[in-house]
Amino acid sequence: MQFELTDEIVNQIIFSMEDQKVLRVFDSENNSLVAFNGSEHTDGNRFYPLPVWDSVNGFAIMEHFVSGLRNPPVKEKLRTVLSGGKGVFRGFKDVLKEHPEVENLWFSFKERALKREITAWYNLLRDSWSLEKIGEEPEETDELLHTDFIFRPYDAEADMHSLREARICAEEEIRSAYEKELAETLLFLRRSSVPGNRETDGYTLLAHTAQKDFAGFISALPFPENSHKTMLITSFYVLPAWRGLGVGKSLFTRCTDILKNDGIRRIIVPAVHIPDFFEHIMFRSGFQRIPAGFYADTDTQTGTSTEFGF
Repeated sequence: MQFELTDEIVNQIIFSMEDQKVLRVFDSENNSLVAFNGSEHTDGNRFYPLPVWDSVNGFAIMEHFVSGLRNPPVKEKLRTVLSGGKGVFRGFKDVLKEHPEVENLWFSFKERALKREITAWYNLLRDSWSLEKIGEEPEETDELLHTDFIFRPYDAEADMHSLREARICAEEEIRSAYEKELAETLLFLRRSSVPGNRETDGYTLLAHTAQKDFAGFISALPFPENSHKTMLITSFYVLPAWRGLGVGKSLFTRCTDILKNDGIRRIIVPAVHIPDFFEHIMFRSGFQRIPAGFYADTDTQTGTSTEFGF
């Protein structure tokens, strides 16, 4: 018997797929799930077995999630759990509980994976009914930021310490990644990108988690001094614990949108703030390469919606 795959039915099937204790089938006559009883549920035109989902599938999706996670500290913890053998599922959940933002990404990732399995299952049924297959819904990932992170302007009295700690963290990261002389050269270039000591003249946007943990920031200054049309990005940093969650993307997008709304026409980003793997992102955002880094004319820029890797 043909049936429509509604959101309610999808949610019921997801619940059943994750519940390994009870084997259920879908009753197409009543549009509901029922516990399988072989003697009563043999009508293949009414009762349909659900998509197969067991611990092997569960482990595979966990591995897939970890392989694509761009948060190094949490990624390493989860990798250790997955290679530990006994207690993998419990250990995986325990690590995610310590990192709510990553846990929310996992829930969203897993739900999309389950929905893909259900869609594939339903399309097999539609094929047997000689009906056209349905397509998958587009994935939505940015919506997590609206509830997991808070973005606000810099408050000198409240945020001075957090900003100072973030700058120290950024410098230590460079020192640990490069040999001494090269590291000091890179740090000199970073500091030189801030003309004089005029940070109070510019704009700084901060990111915090819902639990008020400092996650990152971006700063811009008018340059040349007293310019009303050109801004220079002087700092852009996301703490390692919050990378891979779209924080960098949202900081950059929100900051550049605010600058454009304030009448800023030219935005310059020194190359020292942008790793090599960001170049294609800058180009997609409407920026072009210049000797000092990247440049965008906001009068012609098509948008700044990008997926930053930190």
